[in-house]
Amino acid sequence: MSVFVFVMPLGTNLRGNFQAPGMTRRRRSEEEVRPALDSFMSRLEALLGVRPEWDEEGPVRSATMFSVEGFSLPFLRARAWSTRLNLPRLCAMDLPQIWIPSDFEPTFQVDAPWNPGTEVSVASSSRLQLDLERLLAEMAGEEEGADLAETYRVADRLRQIAGLGMEHRMPVIIEG
Repeated sequence: MSVFVFVMPLGTNLRGNFQAPGMTRRRRSEEEVRPALDSFMSRLEALLGVRPEWDEEGPVRSATMFSVEGFSLPFLRARAWSTRLNLPRLCAMDLPQIWIPSDFEPTFQVDAPWNPGTEVSVASSSRLQLDLERLLAEMAGEEEGADLAETYRVADRLRQIAGLGMEHRMPVIIEG
């Protein structure tokens, strides 16, 4: 089983207008996508107090595939170290996830725009990037370095992906 990580407009993801190896996408019409996206934005606005903005017109910027086990390693490490290292966003995230390229504090669960009744974790890309940087710094100082090599590699790649989302002003969409 795999986890797919995309940096792309949420509308592109909802329309299914992209290719992913070994993954079939449900195609949706613009008439289905626009209300789902508007509803999602309205829910985010109610939770954040401001309507988040990102680029909905750009092309797919990045797609990465991880094994489920590899993807979960940084999140599991963050939870294991939560008594000594404050990583609130990493500890709160569950699949599926959307990282929004806006700066806000909380991590929360909302209905997924592509499947009402299914929840998605939503967090700030910049705040997750900071959590990942703190986790990486802590792992670099650990003596069990060889045991943490895979976790470090995945956490570093996720930090880079969060940076791409911020750089291109696009959500990071994670499905498993």
